[in-house]
Amino acid sequence: MYDDPTTKELGVHELYEAIEFMERQFGRPFDWEAFREHLRATNKVNREELERWDIYARTDNGCLNPVLQGLSAFTSTSRAAPNILPKPRPSC
Repeated sequence: MYDDPTTKELGVHELYEAIEFMERQFGRPFDWEAFREHLRATNKVNREELERWDIYARTDNGCLNPVLQGLSAFTSTSRAAPNILPKPRPSC
């Protein structure tokens, strides 16, 4: 869909413009290593998500769909916002 040279060139140009804007706003250089780490973590989560949905795609049991959707939503929420979910109560 967006796999053409013009779109890629525009995306790269806009990314560099955004980085320059952030550097001006915050008064410090962009942390490329932190950016790379974030991209690696995002790619890892995306690979895990694809694997999770691949399990559903390969199963003959269509009843698993709601279960996997709920599991996916729960794991995504718990990773993205761990402070939102209630903490387990300590056992006495």
